[in-house]
Amino acid sequence: MNKAGRSIVLAIGMLVALVVPPGTASAAPAAGAVTPGGGLYVRAPAPAVHSSTMPAHAVRQINLPNVPAGAPVSLAVSVAAPATSGSVDLRTPGGSSAELAAVTFAAGQSTSSTAVLPASASRTIEIRNDSGGSVQVRVDVDGYYTTGSPTTAGAFGTVAPTVFGSTSVAPGGSVTVKPSGLPVSAAVVAASFTVAGAAAGGTLVTYPAGASRPFTPTVVFSAGRPQTSFSWVRTAPSGITLVNTSTAPITVTATAVGYLLAGEPSVAGTLQKVAPAGIFAGTVGAGGTQQVQVSGVATVPQTGVDAAVLLVSVGSATGSGYLNAVAAGAPRSTAPTLPFTSGRPGSVSVVVPLSSAGAVAVRNVSSVAAPVRVEIVGYVLGSSRLTWAPPVQVNTQGSAQYGPVSCVSATFCLAGEGTGFFVRWDGKGWSRLDDRGSGIVPALDGYFTVTSVSCVSQKFCASTTLSEDGNSVGSGLISFWNGTTWNGQDIPDWGARAVTCPTTTFCMASPDGISSGYAVWNGSAWAVAPTPERDFLWDVPPSCPVAGRCFALHQGTLWAFAAGAWSSAGAAPLTNAELSCASVTFCLAVGDTAAGRQSFVFDGSRWSGGVNAPVAGIPHCSSATFCLTADATTTAVFSGSAWSTSPAPLPGGVPEISCTAAEFCGAVADNRASTWSGSWRAPSVLSDDPEEFDRISCGTDGVCVAADRLDAHVLRPGGPTTTTALGTPLDSPVVISALSCASASFCLATVAGQFSAVFTFDGSTWAESSIGDPSDHVDIRGLSCTGPTFCTAVGDGTYRWDGATWTRTSDLQMSLVSCSGPTSCVATGRGSSGGGTSATWDGSRWNTPKPMGDATGGPAVSLACRAGGLCFAVDGAGRVSALQAGTWSAPAKVVGASPVVAVSCSSFAVCVVVTADGKVSQNKGVGWAAPVVVDTVGRPRDISCGDRTFCAVVDDTGKVVRATT
Repeated sequence: MNKAGRSIVLAIGMLVALVVPPGTASAAPAAGAVTPGGGLYVRAPAPAVHSSTMPAHAVRQINLPNVPAGAPVSLAVSVAAPATSGSVDLRTPGGSSAELAAVTFAAGQSTSSTAVLPASASRTIEIRNDSGGSVQVRVDVDGYYTTGSPTTAGAFGTVAPTVFGSTSVAPGGSVTVKPSGLPVSAAVVAASFTVAGAAAGGTLVTYPAGASRPFTPTVVFSAGRPQTSFSWVRTAPSGITLVNTSTAPITVTATAVGYLLAGEPSVAGTLQKVAPAGIFAGTVGAGGTQQVQVSGVATVPQTGVDAAVLLVSVGSATGSGYLNAVAAGAPRSTAPTLPFTSGRPGSVSVVVPLSSAGAVAVRNVSSVAAPVRVEIVGYVLGSSRLTWAPPVQVNTQGSAQYGPVSCVSATFCLAGEGTGFFVRWDGKGWSRLDDRGSGIVPALDGYFTVTSVSCVSQKFCASTTLSEDGNSVGSGLISFWNGTTWNGQDIPDWGARAVTCPTTTFCMASPDGISSGYAVWNGSAWAVAPTPERDFLWDVPPSCPVAGRCFALHQGTLWAFAAGAWSSAGAAPLTNAELSCASVTFCLAVGDTAAGRQSFVFDGSRWSGGVNAPVAGIPHCSSATFCLTADATTTAVFSGSAWSTSPAPLPGGVPEISCTAAEFCGAVADNRASTWSGSWRAPSVLSDDPEEFDRISCGTDGVCVAADRLDAHVLRPGGPTTTTALGTPLDSPVVISALSCASASFCLATVAGQFSAVFTFDGSTWAESSIGDPSDHVDIRGLSCTGPTFCTAVGDGTYRWDGATWTRTSDLQMSLVSCSGPTSCVATGRGSSGGGTSATWDGSRWNTPKPMGDATGGPAVSLACRAGGLCFAVDGAGRVSALQAGTWSAPAKVVGASPVVAVSCSSFAVCVVVTADGKVSQNKGVGWAAPVVVDTVGRPRDISCGDRTFCAVVDDTGKVVRATT
């Protein structure tokens, strides 16, 4: 194939950026769908909502400011100076009668823990001192999770506190318990673990049954003192394993309070659980502060992370005090993250916001030095502030006026122009699609205008058009883009004005003028869904939050679409209204009433509200607690119950607005633009020409595109996507035999024929080092790096890099290695039968190699592992095997009949394969997606993806190219 070598990087960049591609089964919504509101984390600190000395068995009602009614709230509960042993229990007033033991303690023991439970309808919780003496109690609000049922990967769902394990664990022993009452789609359980009755100190370790045991503890406890810790633990079909590392038996009580939905999180506010990794271990001096970098470390992405889920531990200090974990640079807080007493170790799981540089600060508030360890166990996705790129001239013929635009990822947008052609953004620039056979909507000869475009992925878009006289072209023609060409879909005797597609199997088209209903696409054909009233007009667009569910307001009636048909949902309390639905249980309408312009909320069954609306603009809702609208003078934000106002984003201009997640919106008016992240940034001037920008679309990854008549402008965190040639480690052409990149500024490579040599890339240049004595001619055939301080090399022996030196760890003769963390690696090589053999690394040693099974394809030629212990291996026949729970599956073709040549897994738990004939497919743990055809030079050799924002590819000419977003 004589094609551009860098194009494979572009295709991989698209794959990594896509939320859910066609054919992928996942709990996450398809790209372009409305972001669900349920279970998304919102940072809403309200320090010390309660602080008092509570008498024995006292009960208090605590008000929760800034927390919506019924929202699950994350609380930090700390106790000090308890007179007797006992616990502090929490309960939702008016809800479940079940209580949650948030903190357990012994007499005189200061301690803390995190708790999550729903607030009451009146925004309160109940706290009880379940002990026979007084205790000082402090409760702080860290944040809350949005109300509504969770529907997207990584969203949080609540359950009434349920004990799923109350058992004794022998010294050094283990017990498996199984959570109950969780949905089948739950991948992580949120639980409180209490250890009691310990005669000796130690730790409780929890992990999915059948997986490799981690070294990170869930609970650190002392002899004679009960200890409670909150934790997020991945589940397995057979349950969760509890390990007691102490020399004495313990009693463990495990209480589930919620769960995270399975799949790869992609929406702001969702939580990504990762394999635990230490990011700091050392002594923090008395009154001192230790800054700890989080973003870009271990498996945490460099950008797009708002908060970190940390396990903070303290060892045996010689005095008492507390640790305070906050965003680096934030003001000092009096909230104790982890209290400690002399000689008593402890730990706590806590969500900590990150600074703009992605760091946290751990402060030792005491008069003695304290041994501290910080481990990353998860993170919360967020939306970055955007910067405007300079205008990019679109390749058009004449003065084309751009109308609709739809973006689904950082590397794919489609925009229509007045002459019916389309232009595409590929992450680097704008270009017109191919000539009339593919770039123009088919069967159209006259002048016409694209009136709408809606894209789910780079291979699925829908479009409608109007002719010059304002009539719909083609008598109901709606066109689909398959990534290469447009294909018209005729709806007889029916004209379309606009179309919206939440998924590839559900679209709804609005009629052009009077019609008997809306047209619905089911994945294979269009059909008109009649409405009881015939005179539905095209200017009553529906709002479709999910596939199969839509709402529309018409002449004072709310209409609901479900089960393939429209039905009346009753009279609406307002007229001339604009409607926005974030979910099937939350719609916001703003319209006219006898009392003036007001807003009402529909919860799926009834209307409530009647709140005066300060702005007459169109609302844009991304959750049940965040809607935004603006006009030429005022911005208004709806919290779910009340409006707040601030100055307009672009004074003097009526803006077009797009909101993709709570606390993030983009706005354009005339030739100016601004972004909202709690407040509007100062307006940016897009061009010197005050042309009117009349369209904006923002994707869930924080990328927006605005268009005027001639120019397209891209708004993105950190500037535009780049594809850059890095050259080769040596001056002459070489063949790179192994490559591993942990980030955009750290890669290792080996070169065929250069024995003992390892080349390091720091983001700009290559530097050479050696493994062992260069005269030993060590042949290195495989590399894997999880960060700049941990790499593994295999070949003539196995070796470990600690950031400064290489150390030989075994005499195994292996060819490939992949590590998902410093304590989890898999290496493969050739077995005695000619087939594959594999060994695993647990952080201290390699186990004895075992056969991989079917030997007909020979040993593995490519290997990749992701967090959670899942690995994929490609054999010489292009077949893929999966390693789960210590067993390899039978090898099989996963991309049709095409042989796979390489596989890579990113830190976002996405694994990607490339075939010999240039097809790319990805796996998020639920099967291989439909392949995407890419251009390659010759035969691809290897892929390495550090996270979803960075991939590097090597071809058989020795060139290395990278893709960053």
